[in-house]
Amino acid sequence: MLPGPARILECPFCGKEKKVMSLVSGNTIGEQIWSDTKKVAPMLPQISFVQKCPACNYFYLVDSYRQGHRYSEDEHDWTLEQGNLSFRELCLALYYLEGAIGSEYETRIRIMIVQAFNDNYRNQKKDIKSVSEEDRNTFETTDRKSVV
Repeated sequence: MLPGPARILECPFCGKEKKVMSLVSGNTIGEQIWSDTKKVAPMLPQISFVQKCPACNYFYLVDSYRQGHRYSEDEHDWTLEQGNLSFRELCLALYYLEGAIGSEYETRIRIMIVQAFNDNYRNQKKDIKSVSEEDRNTFETTDRKSVV
């Protein structure tokens, strides 16, 4: 993996800039694919297509066609920030974006919610009984809607 200059995203609500990673080169050596379709490729990490603004806390989609590709002009200005959201942040993002984005994006966010839930409770070998009632209800509702 060879990081490139930071990609600069601009919040469509407040205009605050956020730097996320870009890659000059990467590969899939050591990639793992989980049963919930999550892919983990240590040498080819991807930024999340759902981002949270650090200033106004609004959620927005990273759309290459609308936002374009803008990178830091300093080649030494790089970051490994991917903008990945937690389980609860993804649930909030879906709540605020649902209906305003296409069904394909909603489905992708629902799948990300399931994967984040699994990361929190299953992959870390936490006792499933320790799942909060709120998280369980959110997961079960999201899981049913994600089925194609």
